[in-house]
Amino acid sequence: IQDYIHAARVWKSFRLNSVAALTPIVQRPLSRTHPLAAVVDGKTLSFILADHKECFLSLVRNCVSVICNRVTPLQKAEVVKLVAEGEDAVTLSIGDGGNDVPMIQQAHIGVGIQGREGNQAARAADFAVPQFRHVERLLTVHGRYCLMRNTKIIYYSFYKNIATFMTQIWFSIFSGFSSQVCLLSQQRAPFRANSASLTIQLHFRHFSTLG
Repeated sequence: IQDYIHAARVWKSFRLNSVAALTPIVQRPLSRTHPLAAVVDGKTLSFILADHKECFLSLVRNCVSVICNRVTPLQKAEVVKLVAEGEDAVTLSIGDGGNDVPMIQQAHIGVGIQGREGNQAARAADFAVPQFRHVERLLTVHGRYCLMRNTKIIYYSFYKNIATFMTQIWFSIFSGFSSQVCLLSQQRAPFRANSASLTIQLHFRHFSTLG
């Protein structure tokens, strides 16, 4: 028992000294002439996520690249969660295997690559690509079009609802705010069907020909 206590004290002292040694690096501003990169293995990452999250975040802010090797699927997800909460940033995870599924699901946007390791990552992701080289086009072309579509459909939904209910409100002014409706259900149903399908298809048809 005494040996275990001594080993724990030695390891705790080693971790504290390691954190103290990283302090000058953490406090150093980011330099483009002398870029930094960090490599962390699974065992070290387990202690970082347990006791030194703030120090780790301060370190990776000054790095142009951070590599975590020999890590578990849960550690991958915890790293993504740490960056998303600590930096208040939108995260993107890319994986090609079943061990990347927790990381893909933890991120705001998940991209799965259909490869030799199966389709588990592709099925759990928001977007699936056959090869890694397609990620560039996914972000620069299809990502922009997706943003434009979502923006326009939100505006169109507000317009459709306002046009529907403002007609009834305007009619209520002249009907003495009675329970009489302006349009019957048989008349409202075709309008909603056409405005929700045909109009949107015609409006966004040009996006399908691009990219």
